[in-house]
Amino acid sequence: MYVCIALAFGLAIMALIQMIGHVSGGHINPAVTIAMAVAMKISIVRAFLYVTAQILGAIVGGFILKGLTPSHFHDNLAVTRLGNDVTQAQGFGIELILTFVLVTVIFGTTDPHRASFGSPSLLIGLTVTVGHLAGINYTGSSMNPSRSLGSAIASDSWDDHWIYWIAPIAGGLLSAAVYKFILDPYRGVINMDEAITKLKSDAPAQQFDDINMKTIE
Repeated sequence: MYVCIALAFGLAIMALIQMIGHVSGGHINPAVTIAMAVAMKISIVRAFLYVTAQILGAIVGGFILKGLTPSHFHDNLAVTRLGNDVTQAQGFGIELILTFVLVTVIFGTTDPHRASFGSPSLLIGLTVTVGHLAGINYTGSSMNPSRSLGSAIASDSWDDHWIYWIAPIAGGLLSAAVYKFILDPYRGVINMDEAITKLKSDAPAQQFDDINMKTIE
């Protein structure tokens, strides 16, 4: 059963990123969005709008699931809960680590400076699958605060819900710091294409033509 759940989540994430990646970058997770904002990949305003949309979408999705599910399942509509004998500290650590891995994979697969090792949507989806296989029996493998929120509201179940916000966001922030200062091989290196594009957008057309002519000479 856990394999089916893990594949369902991973393939769904892959499909969603493939569907909307060209529109918004595939932002469907507040932990990822906040990490991207901290790493200065997106603006604070854009991050706020993304997180708002993610929360609203999760709530609507939770109630759609509730409307399509027999009533005797309504007390547990995919609610993320701690497993038997799993302490809050252990659950916090598991969600932090799982989200750290997920966000780091997202940074790596979407980094324009790095060579591509395959489809980003597929790699991210497979990472979500691995995360579920590793942790679903312990925490439900949320890795996404809005995903846990939608289920919690629809089922009116709030046990240890704070873990599913604080731990994933902490894992995302840790990933942003590690990737930016340790794993990014091009940190501080000027990208000439980006520099020329910025120069062209900032400088008057005639001035840019003069720069081009001097470069050719």
